Amino acid sequence: MSTDTLNGITSNSAPYNTCDIIQALENQAIKHMGEERYEKFKRGVTIPCEQMENMQRNCVMRDFVRAVENECGAELAQKIFAGVCHGLKPSDLPWAREHFLLYNNIDAFCDQMLKENTAIFKKAYETGEWVHGQEIDKDVLDFILLHPELLYGKREGNCIIATAIPFNTKAYLSEQDPMKKRYYACHCHFARDTLLTKEGPTSKTLCYCSLGHTRVFWESALDTPLEGEVEESVLGDGLLCRFRIFLPDEIMKKYT
Repeated sequence: MSTDTLNGITSNSAPYNTCDIIQALENQAIKHMGEERYEKFKRGVTIPCEQMENMQRNCVMRDFVRAVENECGAELAQKIFAGVCHGLKPSDLPWAREHFLLYNNIDAFCDQMLKENTAIFKKAYETGEWVHGQEIDKDVLDFILLHPELLYGKREGNCIIATAIPFNTKAYLSEQDPMKKRYYACHCHFARDTLLTKEGPTSKTLCYCSLGHTRVFWESALDTPLEGEVEESVLGDGLLCRFRIFLPDEIMKKYT
C-alpha cells in the first residue's frame, strides 16, 4: 500500500490530562506484590505525588524506586514500573490500531510515521514553530534526521527500537558535561532533577515506565500484549533513552 494513503498518525494523541501516574503505579505494585504485602510496604515509605515541589517529588521518587527494588528485587521492580505506562492503557489509543490496519504491515506503518514526523520537524525549522515544547534549529533537525527510530520507533529484526527525543535537544547537543547532557535528554518530571544532585540520579528502573509508554502504543497498534527492555537510559550510563520492544513470532509472520 502506498505511504501516501494515510495521514494524521502524528496528529493523534493520548488522554494524558486524565492519566493518574501514581495511581497506576500503586495498582501495578498491588498487582505484582499483592495487596497485603504492598500495604505493609507503603507504611515505611513516602508515596510521591504530582503536587510536590519539583525537587522534592524527584527525591521522593528516587527513594521510592530504591525501596521497591530492595523489597522486590530488580526483575520484579522492572515489571512493576513497566506496567505503569505513564498511566495509559492500549484502549486509550484506539486510533493506533485503526491506522495500523490501513497498512497491515509494521515496516510500512513505521515508514509513514517517520514521513509525518519528518515533515513536522522540517516545517518547524522553516517557520520557527516549536515542536514537543522545543525549538527546531538546523542542528536539531539534522539530529532528528539521523535518528529514524525517534519517537514511535522502527523495526530491527524481531524488535521495535525506539529512542526518546531529548527533552531539550538544542541544549543537549551543545552541552559537553555528560551529566548535564543527560539532564537535557530526560523527560521524566519524577526523575530529571536528580541528575544534577550530589546524591546521584534515580535508578534507571524508573525508565521502565517510559518503556511501557512506548510499548502501550505498539500493543494497541498490533492488538497484542508485548514485552520489552530498557536498552539504554540517561538515568544509567547512557546519553539517550532507548527501548526495545520484542515482536512475537506470530506477529512477525502476520505483519512483516
